[in-house]
Amino acid sequence: MSQLISPPKEKMMIFSVALNRGSFAAENSSDLDTNLGFIAFGGIAPVEVTDAAVTVPIQGYNAATFTPENGTDVTYFYYAVDVERMSFTGNDVVFGTTNNIILDSGTTLDYVPTDVAEAFAAAFDPPAIKDDDFGVYTVVCSATVPEFTVTIGGVTFTVDPADNLFPLGIQDDEGNDLCASGTFGEGQPNPKAPRKLIGSISSDGGPSTGAEGNVFILGDTFLHNVVATFNIETDEITISQRAPYTSESNNTRRRAPASVRRRNV
Repeated sequence: MSQLISPPKEKMMIFSVALNRGSFAAENSSDLDTNLGFIAFGGIAPVEVTDAAVTVPIQGYNAATFTPENGTDVTYFYYAVDVERMSFTGNDVVFGTTNNIILDSGTTLDYVPTDVAEAFAAAFDPPAIKDDDFGVYTVVCSATVPEFTVTIGGVTFTVDPADNLFPLGIQDDEGNDLCASGTFGEGQPNPKAPRKLIGSISSDGGPSTGAEGNVFILGDTFLHNVVATFNIETDEITISQRAPYTSESNNTRRRAPASVRRRNV
């Protein structure tokens, strides 16, 4: 995050985040990309947005079972929201839905229900293939990527295909540069869960049904495409679709974070 925005004179119990997708050139030439986005305290991040926007309540949890619940007697562990639908261009078969998805700027990828992630990977041209060594779906960086969509509060938000191609810094046997999909789905231990639950019912990704405690995440892959404004007084989140934009350095693809390249997604 490269820029902080001062609050207006009147008090507003909000903060707003707009993450920019970084450029490949910046990540390979400097430890600091000077254009990583904005965080605004008491105001809205100053980036261009479209008319697609929605305000929804933050999802609460049952403190005893760590399962999502709505109501007055709940605990707020994360900035989580209900998602009505996850899909992608050309899809008419698999549609993800969950009342347990976290908006998390500290997570690189999107972790969605496994059936959605698998169908999305198969829709790449050529298809993205699950790589057990890296723990991601890999594909040649020249692949054509469908536009991923997330519907929240009746409003559909789109993910730029550029955010679903992370260069891994390696090549296949034919000399093609390999990328990772920014969307994954297989469950793994969730280090953000309460300590007593780690290794038991909590995981990032996994099936949307039949596995109580799975935690789904909309990470930087999604957040590069929206402005997320958090109202800590009303316990609400406003999500606004960003206008299309390109990263600096002539829209060059950026490199996958070291956590991905080290097989530690």
